[in-house]
Amino acid sequence: MADSSSGRGSLLTDGGISGEHPSPPGYTIFVGPATSDEYNTLRAQRTPTACWRLEDIRFEFDSSFIAPSAAEEFKNLASLIRGLPGAPLSVFGHADPVSNDVYNKELSERRAMAVYGMLTRDTDMWDKLYNKAHGGDDWKKVAVQTILLDLGYSPDAPGTDKGAKTSEALKNFQGDNGLPPTGKEDKTTRAKLFLVYMDKHCKDESGNPFKVEKKDFLAQGADKDGKGDYQGCSEFNPVLMFSKEEDKEYSKPENKEKRNAENAPNRRVLIFMFRPKSYTIPNLWPCPSVKEGVELCKKRFWSDAKKRREFQENRREYHNTKDTFACRFYDRLGVNSPCENILLTFNTVDLIFQRYPGTEAASAIQGLEYEYTVAGSNPIKGTTGADGKARIRIPPGENAELKIMGTTYQVGVLSTIEPYNKIEGMQKRLNMLGYRFGLCSGKMGPGTEYPVLDFQADNAPLKVDGLPSANTQQAIRDKVGE
Repeated sequence: MADSSSGRGSLLTDGGISGEHPSPPGYTIFVGPATSDEYNTLRAQRTPTACWRLEDIRFEFDSSFIAPSAAEEFKNLASLIRGLPGAPLSVFGHADPVSNDVYNKELSERRAMAVYGMLTRDTDMWDKLYNKAHGGDDWKKVAVQTILLDLGYSPDAPGTDKGAKTSEALKNFQGDNGLPPTGKEDKTTRAKLFLVYMDKHCKDESGNPFKVEKKDFLAQGADKDGKGDYQGCSEFNPVLMFSKEEDKEYSKPENKEKRNAENAPNRRVLIFMFRPKSYTIPNLWPCPSVKEGVELCKKRFWSDAKKRREFQENRREYHNTKDTFACRFYDRLGVNSPCENILLTFNTVDLIFQRYPGTEAASAIQGLEYEYTVAGSNPIKGTTGADGKARIRIPPGENAELKIMGTTYQVGVLSTIEPYNKIEGMQKRLNMLGYRFGLCSGKMGPGTEYPVLDFQADNAPLKVDGLPSANTQQAIRDKVGE
């Protein structure tokens, strides 16, 4: 999907935005007459010329590990870099306004580090993330198994205990890559795993791996902590802020998942590209590293930052109100950026593919390749996980076309649904649970009776008679999770 209202030719994908910034306006300056030993000084500002944004969907929640599905966005970044030769980069990670400033400073920087490491092929940086967990961000639980699975091996499911299957998968990978087949994820094996994974998913439009040299970043790799090249902005610059009422509602424990989903646009990684020959001296760069702490961030805050960071009477979105960023330095970088002025909102739809309906995880079909398109977008590809889940994101008002297992499905999101105790409402819920397909007529017939029978048989102690009794309708409603 392309958008020409912000920047020039902004490209929207399922997992991000990229595009050039509008040309800056001309400036009026006032100068004094010059003499042989007196002169005027004009200091050019660091002005972003383009941007690239990676959405939260390309990371696990509370994690910095980059998912395989980010390949499409890296391809777009390669195209952007090729079109702007000599434009140096700087990476900014962002968290949502949940938890606390210090925790989110490190989490947001870890995501920036993961992207920087991917682009520069710095496997040591990824190993640093692997060896030092941060809260829920623990690469040891997901990274190796995710990579092995993505490369076509058969480890234990990511996030589960590593057993014989992971050891065997590691031996096979090691044997295929000239390493001793020990079955252990030692440093040498991890470095090779990381590099192969980076090369597979960080490619240009021609399918060739692309790499960015550290000298091509704003500080040219001069600082060991990355100052000027990558940084975490904690939760200081959200693109949306809930209203007071929304925040109160989302703070309830039962609404945690809904809050996290609504906050997804805030959890993002931005790359700004600057005018050619721009550079910064690390100790003059205003954004502190994690080691330097959040107090140095706050020195760059707007005078009304406290108010900006509060949940106010109405919901605020940066592209409309321009008052959600607390940092005035970052605000200047992002104010005209298409990557900060197009708010990507999606309905997230999880479709679970099982061998037969109504069963638990043992019936899930793992490793199915699928692709889908939305509103004329390029195909967005994925693979079902251990839970059989295909996750697709659909903008409001749009439908998706999903292709999986040789079948094409038209997927639409219900904005409303009939009551569960009406036949049409029951039919739609049975569709959602995988028991029936097709139109929902609101009338009973074989196309509904047989799915009802199957549901009843799978959900004892319901009476198995194919009739829409009150107990059956209530059980269907409960299974949907209403």
